[in-house]
Amino acid sequence: MNENYLGHFAHDIRTHLSAILAGTDALDESVRDRAEGEELLEVIRSNSRYLLELFNNILDLSRIDAGGMSVEQTECNPGQIAAEVVALTQSRAMKKGLNLSADCDGPIPQVICSDPLRIRQILLNVLDNAIKFTETGSVRLVLSADESSERLSFRVIDTGPGIELSRQIAIFDAFTQADSTTTRRYGGAGLGLTISKRLADLLDAQFTIESNPEEGRAGCVFVLAVPTGSMAGVAMVETIPNLVIGVAGARGAAAGAHYGKLEGVNVLLIDHRKRNQLLYSSMLKGAGARVTIAAGVNDAIEVLQADQTLDSFNIALLADGLRTSDIDRVSESIRHERPDLPIVASVVDGEGNDANLKHDLLSCILVEPVHASALISAMARLSLPHRTD
Repeated sequence: MNENYLGHFAHDIRTHLSAILAGTDALDESVRDRAEGEELLEVIRSNSRYLLELFNNILDLSRIDAGGMSVEQTECNPGQIAAEVVALTQSRAMKKGLNLSADCDGPIPQVICSDPLRIRQILLNVLDNAIKFTETGSVRLVLSADESSERLSFRVIDTGPGIELSRQIAIFDAFTQADSTTTRRYGGAGLGLTISKRLADLLDAQFTIESNPEEGRAGCVFVLAVPTGSMAGVAMVETIPNLVIGVAGARGAAAGAHYGKLEGVNVLLIDHRKRNQLLYSSMLKGAGARVTIAAGVNDAIEVLQADQTLDSFNIALLADGLRTSDIDRVSESIRHERPDLPIVASVVDGEGNDANLKHDLLSCILVEPVHASALISAMARLSLPHRTD
């Protein structure tokens, strides 16, 4: 990692660690004022998340530069990916009063062969970017297919200020934003688009920008065009699954009211590490779930074989303390006892775990570190058809 990287890295770490420490000190002095205490907790939380994202981006960038980032080719549903990334970013858009949506421009293949984890990572980076820089209006994720070029395009369209042509050449460079004013106003290390471009290259995908504010056309369009192979004989769809209700502010439709919360949900949490048991059970209980902990594979299998207990579960969570072989073993046991029970696996990125798992046994794979909102949103969506409340 070169000196320029380290300089930016050290500066950002110092800035946000200072904010965390200051917030902690202030919180210690003001615990008697609940409202002020909540504001200080939010300072700590937001700066901690920023640092975590920065570390993740630096690690991803270093892995890509060192040739250590792998991609897989597996069947995946692009509409499902689109729905999931919109659901995960919906709450941020709602806080800014933005309309966030996903839709199709014509028929798209129901299934393509690519790396769903990396596509999701790119789209989350671009959607986060679009939401951050858009003050009013909307952010749209539009999918379209081109059978002649055998590519599926994910277009993120925002109504933000756009990016001048003269600055678009450098926008994919590390630690680069449109200008210094942008950095001061919006923050960020300028790594998200760099990583997205490198990941797109690994996928043999095209990642481009369309924006020309000089001609009076506001907004920006980022296009990820992923190779699909021949679409002949592939089932086509023209709608995105209805998963766009976010974690926060989900109101209205009866089904939508369940998203982002786990009231009445019985969760089987499987992990042998006390720390993970505490962290995950705390997140799940905070969302209203009832949690039964199995301390490892053997304990989990014993619980699963007790029919009267298994029938009470709505979903199983296999936490990141488990090895790939353990996840597969427990998943096979669950499928044998309860074929319809949703299974969520949390794995650590960078260790190849996600590529080695038996994907057909799992309902959802979350890559660590997982935010509470992402975990709860995924589990709420998957457990909804299995609830009795």
